[in-house]
Amino acid sequence: MEDHYVAWRQTHDTPQHAYNGSDGPFSFCSYPFLLSPRAKSKLLHTEARFLMTQARRPRRPARC
Repeated sequence: MEDHYVAWRQTHDTPQHAYNGSDGPFSFCSYPFLLSPRAKSKLLHTEARFLMTQARRPRRPARC
């Protein structure tokens, strides 16, 4: 499940995704209704860990 989340996150974080609106490669993360409650729970924990890791990283100052 973690592999699906990482691939899904990378696909949805790219600027090209915002412009062409494609879903990219298949990922169960795009179809949560296909997941069991246990798999959804694991996915939410994976996402929470990812977001906490991102929040701890120092942000680069904007360049002028």
